[in-house]
Amino acid sequence: MTDDSAHGSIGHLPDLSELRAMSPDVLTATLAHCLRLHLDQLLQVPPGHRTSPHQPLRTQGLDLLNALHLARGIRRDLGAEVAAQTLLDGTLTELAELLAPRLAITGAPPVDRPETATV
Repeated sequence: MTDDSAHGSIGHLPDLSELRAMSPDVLTATLAHCLRLHLDQLLQVPPGHRTSPHQPLRTQGLDLLNALHLARGIRRDLGAEVAAQTLLDGTLTELAELLAPRLAITGAPPVDRPETATV
């Protein structure tokens, strides 16, 4: 993992082939864990604290710019498209549950239509 992880890459992820070989439950748990680690870094969560898997990411400090960084990392590392609005409104658990079935399919079709954001 490089310092680039805060700006797009989802660190600590196994290779796509390893992810696709996991059972659905293990895959979902692995994605949730890796996404939480990435979000903790992206949102600069203090040591000893964690991003909640059950609260909307917007209420935990995710803003549009960071949602776009996260969406870019998901697209680059997992080959899946997720709209920024989906990230803002969803929870870590919901995001992992959304992504997991898509990774089992070769080619990882888009999860959601990306929205054009104007900042």
